[in-house]
Amino acid sequence: MTNTRTRPETMRDTMAVELSGVTKRYGELTALDDVSLVVRPGTVHGLIGENGAGKSTLSKIMFGMVAPDRGSVRVLGTDTTSTSAARAAGVGMVHQHFAQAPSMSVLENLALAARASDERRILSLREVGRRAQDVAGRLGFDLDLRARVEKLSVGARQRIEIVKALQHGARVLLLDEPTAVLAPAEIAELVELMRGLAETGTAVVFVSHKLEEVRAACDEVTVLRRGRVAARLDGAGLSARALARAMTGDDPVRAPKAAVDPGPAALLVRELHARDDRGRPAVTGAGLSIHEGEIVGIAGIDGNGQEEFVEAIAGLRGVESGGIELHGTSLAGRKPREIRGLGVAHIASDRLETGVAPTLSIQDNVVAARYCDPEHARFGFTRPRPAREAVEQAIADYDIRGASPALPIGALSGGNMQKVVVARELANSPAVLLAAHPTRGVDLKAIERIHAAILGARARGCAIMLLSTELDELLALSDRIVVFSRGRIVAELDPAKTDPAEIGVYMTGATPTAVTPAIPPTPPAAPDAGHLTERTAVPS
Repeated sequence: MTNTRTRPETMRDTMAVELSGVTKRYGELTALDDVSLVVRPGTVHGLIGENGAGKSTLSKIMFGMVAPDRGSVRVLGTDTTSTSAARAAGVGMVHQHFAQAPSMSVLENLALAARASDERRILSLREVGRRAQDVAGRLGFDLDLRARVEKLSVGARQRIEIVKALQHGARVLLLDEPTAVLAPAEIAELVELMRGLAETGTAVVFVSHKLEEVRAACDEVTVLRRGRVAARLDGAGLSARALARAMTGDDPVRAPKAAVDPGPAALLVRELHARDDRGRPAVTGAGLSIHEGEIVGIAGIDGNGQEEFVEAIAGLRGVESGGIELHGTSLAGRKPREIRGLGVAHIASDRLETGVAPTLSIQDNVVAARYCDPEHARFGFTRPRPAREAVEQAIADYDIRGASPALPIGALSGGNMQKVVVARELANSPAVLLAAHPTRGVDLKAIERIHAAILGARARGCAIMLLSTELDELLALSDRIVVFSRGRIVAELDPAKTDPAEIGVYMTGATPTAVTPAIPPTPPAAPDAGHLTERTAVPS
């Protein structure tokens, strides 16, 4: 995707957002250092940078959630010092994690968020619905106000958040990592929506790590590096390499994927059935095997059972029927601690919810999996010296910036927090790694380190299940890719002979009828019929 747009001449002299000399410190940490930024009306302005570069802090300052220690913030000519002042001035924000009531309708969710920008009154449901439909109509998409939010795709739920932000006339829209959980088709729709907003005069600030999307959507790009502005770039004709160099100071390096001969089957899952959090069928007969030294990628649109599949294997979700075996030992019905003790590590999909304890120290989080290990703990208490050595090794190996062992892990940026999780899960050389979205919301350098760690585990014989919405990531790392749709595996693909477009078709459930692939046995000397050399579709 290449951006060839030119900025409208009529918009160059009017500023939607002006930040001048903004500095923000948290104790000894300087999150932002003398940052100045201009966002023009009618443009999409990219804000990129590595984890810990200051993007989130800057977004919060623009939205009035955080006050700068020094400097000024003006929105459409008005000084803003609080969220209410920013909203009144015309700023709306869509956060990465949606604030929604899934069991309620779209209209009810919009009503919960509704507030009159210049009137002290409660809006009626009819008025909320009218405003929402007006916004959706201007943006070119349909909005089913009666639909339950839990029934909607992630992309549709995100559009609800955009309508929330715009229904009271916001003219500056902040989007924080909006593509992190979207399927490829939904990402394309979002880019088109951002361009449509810009054409109506709205200023869009697009916070992202995904360089191709920044190139496709943005008129201008500001690059932050360690709290300072590293570059201001014109979006037209911008290359991903130039963006990466501006972010990191050097060219990106892809971890080499060495050829590995898979060993015997380590993990075997047969006809698994499991339910979601609301008791509805989520996994309906899915099965696969993963061999030692093999990475099996799992693709699928969010909500099609792949998350529940991983959680059931990890012992975090009950299994209704089916089998799960690790080197012939059944895992079904075992507690997560038992499964971990048998050699299964798990990088959880939601690091804040289940991956870390935010209020505890980095050290406590790193050694959390070792309380039953005699080398690191006695009588349920960690031994200080091994614990400190473990966390210092993790900080050094993964370049976890701004970290000290005693620092609460919740004080780290999302990417550095994720590096702690990966370091912890790979520290004991597990037999099986369940990696759910291991690079979600992290920057290029962190992605490089995490990819290298995963490939290193593969080289050591670890059997790896890689769940990701990043199709390029699956294609780069996986030895096989399976696609989930409606709780089942509907296709198994050879990464060397497929592409994102084909995977995307299977993700939508549009699969041709073919023969169901067998669960691969231990590979014999002859080619294994279970390991599909090209592709097979499975009827759903």
